[in-house]
Amino acid sequence: MIGDKIKELRVARGWTQEELAQKMGYADKTAISKIEKNVNDVNQSTIKKFAETFGCDVTDFFFVSPVTREDIVLIELYHEADQATQDVIKRLLAYNERLSK
Repeated sequence: MIGDKIKELRVARGWTQEELAQKMGYADKTAISKIEKNVNDVNQSTIKKFAETFGCDVTDFFFVSPVTREDIVLIELYHEADQATQDVIKRLLAYNERLSK
């Protein structure tokens, strides 16, 4: 649901509900809390404002990605690693794949 995605994006950025409320122009965190709990519905213009605040696309609120923030960090670290380290990671992943079969 949209509230779950808003919470996911907020937490990924390290923002508190209070900080997000301030960025969105709310008086306090109450509205954010209710939205994240899917108690309050969010209209199209509010979704657009959330997208602008998070710096993402409106469609991001409607598609659930199986990739977590931790996955993205690991991928970035892999790409920054030297070739020897990448080779070790590839061997470990191949070994893990064989074990899981």
